[in-house]
Amino acid sequence: MFGSRGGPSYDRHWAKRRAVQLAQEPLCKMCLDDGALTPATVADHITPHRGDARLFYGPLQSLCKRHHDSHKRQSEVRGFGSHVGSDGFPSDPAHPWYTGRREKEVGKQSGGQRKPA
Repeated sequence: MFGSRGGPSYDRHWAKRRAVQLAQEPLCKMCLDDGALTPATVADHITPHRGDARLFYGPLQSLCKRHHDSHKRQSEVRGFGSHVGSDGFPSDPAHPWYTGRREKEVGKQSGGQRKPA
């Protein structure tokens, strides 16, 4: 199951794995986070594999094409997702908004001194 460059390839084994994923989780995970029911069409590698066979066989999530091609791609390029949940806050805990907010709240609670973790 390795492609011409030595990395994993999308063959009949992948087709079966994709079908199983979409049967187990038929709705887009990101749409569900927003409260929408959208059929998933993409079995997405949660961790980008970039040709690494170990990561290629890692966990999958079901996404619609729109979320896979936009939000997921942006998060791989930037290192955090820009998806906003139904509560109006970024869904990705790695989003810079959370880092800035945590630093400010910790500073307020400790009178400007950072508490040890």
